Amino acid sequence: MTGYLNIKGIMPGLNDYSGAERVHRQVAAKMKREETARVAWAAKAQLPKFTKTIRLTITYREKARNRDKDNIAFAKKFILDGLKDAGCIPNDGWAWIDGWSESFIVDKDDPGITVIINEVKG
Repeated sequence: MTGYLNIKGIMPGLNDYSGAERVHRQVAAKMKREETARVAWAAKAQLPKFTKTIRLTITYREKARNRDKDNIAFAKKFILDGLKDAGCIPNDGWAWIDGWSESFIVDKDDPGITVIINEVKG
């Protein structure tokens, strides 16, 4: 089975999250809660429940090239936790996540994240 998830808009990067942690741990906790919920709502509307181990293909669509790729890719923490919270996968541990590949493009008109999820042999 294959699922397609489109998340509108960019997500906070690692630098944003680290900055929030330095302000106060509850600021960072709120950021994580809100971004994870944003993914969960999108996943509930767009994805089935997966019954086998999955592999993700993630394409980050950025407005410009002003953030480092490793900073952008921190969003996968919100993505995996959101899939779990939405009930698309039971958990985001080794038994359910085979791995992922990531790519990065500039799309100033439609920034966001596209995730293609494929079940693999389980």
